[in-house]
Amino acid sequence: MRSLLPAKYHLSIYYFALALLVASLPLSVFMMSLAQLILLGNWILGGQIPTKLQLFWNNKTAVVLSSLVLLHMLGLLYSSDLSYGFEDIRKKAPLLLLPLILSSSPRLTEKQFNWLMCFFIAAIAAGTLISMGVLLEFIHSRKAKLPITDVRQISIFISHIRFSLLICVAIFILGYYFVVKRSVVLKILTIVLIGWFLLFMVILESLTGLLAVFIISTVLLLYQVLKKQNWTKKITGLGLVLITIGVCFWYINHLVEQYYVKPVINTATLAQRTSLGNNYVHDTLSTETENGNYTSLYLCQQELRDSWNKRSLLLYDSTDRKGNELKYTLIRFLTSLNYRKDADGVNSLSTAEIAAIENGVANADYLGRINLKGRINQIIWEIDNYRRGMNPSGHSLSQRFEYWKAAISIVKQHPILGVGTGDVKTAFSDSYQSMNSSLDKRWRLRSHNQFLAITVGLGIVGLFWFLITLLYPLFKEKKMLNYFYIVFFLTVFISFFSEDTLETQPGVTFYAFFNCLLLFLMPVRSNDTEG
Repeated sequence: MRSLLPAKYHLSIYYFALALLVASLPLSVFMMSLAQLILLGNWILGGQIPTKLQLFWNNKTAVVLSSLVLLHMLGLLYSSDLSYGFEDIRKKAPLLLLPLILSSSPRLTEKQFNWLMCFFIAAIAAGTLISMGVLLEFIHSRKAKLPITDVRQISIFISHIRFSLLICVAIFILGYYFVVKRSVVLKILTIVLIGWFLLFMVILESLTGLLAVFIISTVLLLYQVLKKQNWTKKITGLGLVLITIGVCFWYINHLVEQYYVKPVINTATLAQRTSLGNNYVHDTLSTETENGNYTSLYLCQQELRDSWNKRSLLLYDSTDRKGNELKYTLIRFLTSLNYRKDADGVNSLSTAEIAAIENGVANADYLGRINLKGRINQIIWEIDNYRRGMNPSGHSLSQRFEYWKAAISIVKQHPILGVGTGDVKTAFSDSYQSMNSSLDKRWRLRSHNQFLAITVGLGIVGLFWFLITLLYPLFKEKKMLNYFYIVFFLTVFISFFSEDTLETQPGVTFYAFFNCLLLFLMPVRSNDTEG
């Protein structure tokens, strides 16, 4: 079959589709799909299909990458819910289409690759600015009660975790150009953008993204240090890396120790009545605290109920916008401010604080716009409360413990081949039921760990092959020392431990596209560049 398009139009459409795809990753799921359809249509109209198929088949790396989809198709053979299975395969279609198309398409020139990276960084920058616009609108329109119960919801196009992974990759791409470009203006621009992206991830409270940046930076720095011939520089550099890691661990440990410092209670000095003359309840056996203050002291439920219902349209005995008991959120918030849980305490709250409690904010420290400390303290609280047997619903980390527990339970029952591609949802539902999970039904989700996700559906056999698809390109294409590929590989690999990255369209498109871009399209000169 001959090409139905003139060569110059065929190549122009090809480059346009690549640019559209890389720019849509942080901004539009619809445009991601459209870009891939354009790539596929252009690939077909370009003709020479047998030759292209032969190029694909001869490229063993491309075949291995695409085999993951075929493995999921095999998983349909022992699935009962075929509709769920076919939908899952539809989401994973980029894992087949992109290796097929891009491994049989022309490589990019250095200039084209650089422009593609510029489009990607510009799209990331646009996404962060739009997200900040959403946040500022929420801050200045609290009376409108916009449906934002968590700052991470300002990522409106894709999930905040997927967005933070893209930002992580963008930061290291900028770092590369800072080193190789001589223009002072470009160096200043890259520094500004890197600083802004890091600041945005702090605002977004994306610990996954920040952890990825920290780990990748440490790996790259260690490589540069160990590569040096001068032992003085090598030891100095290694010392700085270890000191940085030590300071981070010390800070986290300090916050943990602070959390578990419990003040001594002198029961003889506890006031027994509120200013309105009602009795307090003091549960001196409870050890739960907020910011070092006991949650169970100075509690007057009736005054809380009456005074809260006068200030809010959300009733005291209802739930906040995160789905948690509002009264518990209110009690925690008042305790964090060292206010008594009575009418005086509620009346001392500002309008903004009332709105925050309605939105599920349970501690005044979580209100800061740039509040990484508050996020870490929230995680410590989640872990502590999960250990004490409290309901983890609505809490991102402690929920994951339940997800992993349910997934491991499924794997134990179906270790070799898993439950099949189509029966994953049903298996999780049954697992939560059998383990009598305290998670509310709307929070009973899948594993949030890509390795567990694969093992649940396809068993240990599937996990083994998945690991091959991950590692084979790294060694077959000799990418261990390629800066761009190592940054991408470490980013997605880190994400696989806390997210089922390949179970959503944005995640699987990001993985498949960057994998193929850096393996099959990257110009040879850049491909040989070490970080």
